[in-house]
Amino acid sequence: MTRLLVILTVFTGSIPLLADGPINTQWQRLCSTTEERQITISTWDNKALQGKCESTDATTLRLNQGSGQAITIDRSSIKRITMYVSKRTHHFLALHKALREHLQWEAKGLPTPLAPFALAAMPVTIAGAAVAAPFALAFDLLDIANEGTVEIIAP
Repeated sequence: MTRLLVILTVFTGSIPLLADGPINTQWQRLCSTTEERQITISTWDNKALQGKCESTDATTLRLNQGSGQAITIDRSSIKRITMYVSKRTHHFLALHKALREHLQWEAKGLPTPLAPFALAAMPVTIAGAAVAAPFALAFDLLDIANEGTVEIIAP
């Protein structure tokens, strides 16, 4: 039963934070909020700059555009900040990985004095995965087009 709870916890704990509307954050936390994702900065003079947030200070944003190119953007020139968010989580794949890791961990216990416990835990782990698998597949099938861009509001 414990293995089932562990697998279901891993399964549900792997679901990322999903944002359906704008993300509100503090200006100082903008880079940690975007988590190394690609952001698009729209400026008041209708330029669109893309890159990853490197750092912020009181008046500027440093944007890494790749290949060692980093630019500094004045905060007052920023009109809008958007970020592409992929909300797609492969639940069945996460369940498969968790099952494999738990079975490997239990197999390591076979040549030890705890072999009877490891041997008894294996069928429970497999049964837990068998119970969770249809739910994981259903979530994967129903989660077809959950991706897009979200606006970041950083006053």
